[in-house]
Amino acid sequence: MSNVRKTYTTREAAARVGVHELTLRQWELEGKIPRASRNLQGNCLYSEEDIENLLAYKNTGRYEKVTSLPPRHLEVIAFVNQKGGVAKTTTAVNLAAAFARHDLNVLLIDLDPQGHAGLGLGIDIHTAIPTMYDVLIDGKNINDIIIPTYISRLYVAPSNIQLSTADLVTSGMLHRNILLKKALRQVPPDFQLVLLDCPPTIGILTYNALIACTKIFVPVEMDFYALEGMSQLIDTINLVNEVRDDPIDITRVIVTKYERHTKIAQAALNNIQEFFGERVCRTFIRKNTTIREAPSEGKAIMDYAPHSTGAADYAALAEEVMEIEGIGRASHEKKESGAECQAELATPPKEEEKQH
Repeated sequence: MSNVRKTYTTREAAARVGVHELTLRQWELEGKIPRASRNLQGNCLYSEEDIENLLAYKNTGRYEKVTSLPPRHLEVIAFVNQKGGVAKTTTAVNLAAAFARHDLNVLLIDLDPQGHAGLGLGIDIHTAIPTMYDVLIDGKNINDIIIPTYISRLYVAPSNIQLSTADLVTSGMLHRNILLKKALRQVPPDFQLVLLDCPPTIGILTYNALIACTKIFVPVEMDFYALEGMSQLIDTINLVNEVRDDPIDITRVIVTKYERHTKIAQAALNNIQEFFGERVCRTFIRKNTTIREAPSEGKAIMDYAPHSTGAADYAALAEEVMEIEGIGRASHEKKESGAECQAELATPPKEEEKQH
């Protein structure tokens, strides 16, 4: 296979961007975009990266050059369920907190206009702070909106009600489904894990999450409507796979609000396990009042009620997910390798080695 990068003429590039070729030339003459590279005949040549940058300029009015970087594996987990009240945000927040306590640098991105992920970690989203709206709609660098939480290694990219207009304001944008994917390229390499708290709807924000993520976690409440809407979510994932480079499927199903002694919970659990098999996490999140109380104090359940069943369940779930999905493995192996090296350096030489 050839390693020569594909390039496009001005006419081809203009068609990809959705403007007239004279518009590209005018932007260049006015200094709004950098001068395109030329071949020996003086004809303009545009790469895929150039076209992405031109699309960004067309949509935001700002040209921020995106250059090729060495491949980097950033684990991006989307928490998705269009059915509300299934503890989706609660699960995203508490797993993020648990992962951070395992020495992982975690970024929790709130894609839900309700902004509850930030609120649940003590961030006041009602003040004049930059949010994911500024990143997705106005092209702001995501690093400019990241806020540290009270938990070491856990950071939040917040949202607020302004994000509810995303479907409307992006309706005329080309490639509006990859806005988040492009924004994630700016995430600092220090982060090992990104969690996406999606809205309880199938719209442009959820589409962006499904295109950008590497794994899909679906929290499901154990009630009569447990499987309600699952077919729609699966259809949406299949639709997204038509434009993804690598097809994706539901990775894990997380059982929430579980009441072991009720018939409804048992029936719902049987249905879920029959449908998803081994993808259902072994750790169930039991129904617990303190889990609902914790967000009002701006704390994860492990801090609000460390001895509660909710804290125990989410801690166990985090360990299960890390083990099965290999999350944080590279970081821990690196740490262990470093510790071994330090131990070798600190170990005094044996007597026979001293004599030589």
